[in-house]
Amino acid sequence: MDVNPNEKLARDMAHEVGRKHGDNDSIMSTGQWSSLLASVVVTEDRPRTKGSIETEKKKLPSVIYETPTRGISNARREISHASLGRLVAKLTDAHHYDTEFRDCFLLTYRCHSTAYEFVKKLIKRYKAAMKLMNPSSIECDPSNAEEERFSIASSETAIDVNTQAEANISIMRAMSVLKFWIRESGYIESDLSDDRKAQKKLFLFLEEIRKTSPIPSIVRHAETMLHVVGKILKASTILRQQLKQPLFDGSQPRDMPSPLDLGNDDDIPALSRSAPAPASPATASAVPKLARSSSDSKKEAKPTATSAPALARGQTTGSSHVDEAKHSFAPLVRSQSDSTKGKYVSVSRSEPLSGITALEAAEQLTLLEEYRYLRITPRELTNKNWTSVNKHMDAPNVLALIELFDARAGWVSSEILHPKLQAKQRAKMIAFFIDVAEACHQLHNFNTLFEVVTGLKAPCIQQLKTTWDLLTQAQNDRFECLKNICSQDNNYANYRQAFALAEGQPRLPAFFLVTKDIFGYEEAMPTMEHGLVCFQKCRKIHRAIVEALSCQNVKYTSTTSVGRRRKPLTPEKNQQMMLRHRLETIRKPSAELFRLAKNANRQENVLFVNSLADAGFM
Repeated sequence: MDVNPNEKLARDMAHEVGRKHGDNDSIMSTGQWSSLLASVVVTEDRPRTKGSIETEKKKLPSVIYETPTRGISNARREISHASLGRLVAKLTDAHHYDTEFRDCFLLTYRCHSTAYEFVKKLIKRYKAAMKLMNPSSIECDPSNAEEERFSIASSETAIDVNTQAEANISIMRAMSVLKFWIRESGYIESDLSDDRKAQKKLFLFLEEIRKTSPIPSIVRHAETMLHVVGKILKASTILRQQLKQPLFDGSQPRDMPSPLDLGNDDDIPALSRSAPAPASPATASAVPKLARSSSDSKKEAKPTATSAPALARGQTTGSSHVDEAKHSFAPLVRSQSDSTKGKYVSVSRSEPLSGITALEAAEQLTLLEEYRYLRITPRELTNKNWTSVNKHMDAPNVLALIELFDARAGWVSSEILHPKLQAKQRAKMIAFFIDVAEACHQLHNFNTLFEVVTGLKAPCIQQLKTTWDLLTQAQNDRFECLKNICSQDNNYANYRQAFALAEGQPRLPAFFLVTKDIFGYEEAMPTMEHGLVCFQKCRKIHRAIVEALSCQNVKYTSTTSVGRRRKPLTPEKNQQMMLRHRLETIRKPSAELFRLAKNANRQENVLFVNSLADAGFM
C-alpha cells in the first residue's frame, strides 16, 4: 500500500516534535500538524510559485505553548517555542506584563538573536501599536501571524475604544521594556558595544519618540534613555578611532591581556608587554598613558625563574572586604626550590598552618568566597561563556571561581603534607580541616565544603594509612557524614536537599554543579527548532541562574534579620591576608604532592620499625 508523501511528512514532523519535547510540551497534535501541512505542502501536480511560498510562510506556526499541568485548569500557558517576533509581542502584551518572562528574555536572547534584530522587532511592534492609535493611517493586516497583529476583525472599518486602549498599553509596555533594558538590566553596554547598527537604530528610534510622542512621560523617559545610548555610541566611536591609530613604531595592533593577568581588581588594564619597542615621542603624545604600579618595571626586568603558574591576586583568589589599596603587595607564586629568596616562599621554608581556629578559618574563607560570588553577573553563565574562545573576557569571574576550587583543594592537601609535619601532626591537621568543613556546612557554604572535602579525599592524602589510623572514631564518623553530603549519588541529591533547606538564609552553592547543570541544559536542548526559538530551554537556564545567584540577595555580613539568622560575620583583614598568602605559596602541583606523600609513608614506616625495635620485638 503506497503512502502519501505529504501524510508521511506530517507524521514524521509530529513524531519528531513529540520525541524532542515530550507529550506535554506542545499543544499541537499529529492531526494538527497534518492539517497544517495539508495547507502549505504543495504536491507535484501543483508547482510552487513565489506567491505560494509566501503563503506557506504566513501559515506556518509562530508560537507553540506548553500544555498546562494536569489538575490546574486556569494555569497560565507558557511559551515552549516561538519566533522572535512573537516573543517581542509577549513582552509588550497589553493583557499581562510578565516580569519573569522579561528578565528571562533579556538574559538569554543573545543566545539566539542579535541586539539589532531585537531592536528592529521592538520598533516594528511599537509602530504597529501607533498605527492602531491613529485610525486614519491603519495598515495592519489582521491575518498576519507576526508581531504586528492585534485583535481586529477584517470586516471592521473603524477601531473601537478597547482596541485603542490595548494599543496604548502595548506602547507603554514597549517603553517599559526599553527602560528596563537600558537603565536597569545592566546588559545594554555589552549588547551594544560591538553592534554599530543596533546603536544607530536604537538612537534614531529614541530620538523619533522624543520628537513625535504625544505622551509627556514617554518623552521624558526617551530623553533619559537617549543620554545613555548616546554615551555608548560616543564611547564606541572613540574606541574605533583609537583602534585605527598605530600604537607603536611597528604599527602593531593593540593586544589586550586576559583579565586573569591584570593583578589587583582596581588596577587599570595595561597593554600587552610583548611590544618590541617603546613608542616614539610623537606617537606617545597622541596615545593616552596608562597608570601602572611601581613594581611593574621590576617584574619586567627580572622575570620569575620558576615554571609554576602564578595566581594573580584579585582574580583567582579574590580580594578582601577591606580596602587593599593601602596594603597592596605584588602577586605571590609558588616556589619549586628551597633556594628561593625574597618574597617567594617555598613549602620547606615556611611553617605549618597555625594561629587560627577552624571556625575562624571557615568564616573568613566564607567571606572570601562570598566576595567572589558577588562579582558574578548573570550573563557570564549564559551561552557557555566560560568555555568559549573569549572566556577570559566573557566570564572572568566564573573562571576565577573554577580556578579557585582547584586551588583550595590543592592547598588543603599541601597543608596536610607539609614536610615539617610528623604523623601525629598530620593527623591533627586532617582533624583541623574536618572541623573547617563541618563549620562551612553549618554556615551553608557548600562551595568551600566541597573544596575541603575534595582536598581530604585526594589520593595522595588517602594513602596516608598510618595518619588516618591516628584519628578518633568520632572524627572519622564526622568525615563520613560530610562525604555523604558531597556524595554524587542520584545527581548529588543530598547536597541539593541541604541547599534547598537553607533558602532564605545566607548560602553559597557548589559552583561546579551550577555550571554542570547549565551546561547540561545547553547541550541537551537545541536553541532553535524548525525556525522557532526553544524558549523552554531559555526558561530553564534562567531559573537555574536565578537560583544560583540568589546568594547575592542575602549576605553573611548583613545585619538584617531574615528568619533564623545567626550573627553577621566580620571580615578580619589579617586572617584573610594570611589565608590568601598561604594559598598562593603553599599549594603544590599534584606530582609534588604524590612525592611528599611517598616520603611521608616512608617516614612513617621507619618510625614504626624503630618503635618495634625499641620495644624489643626486633
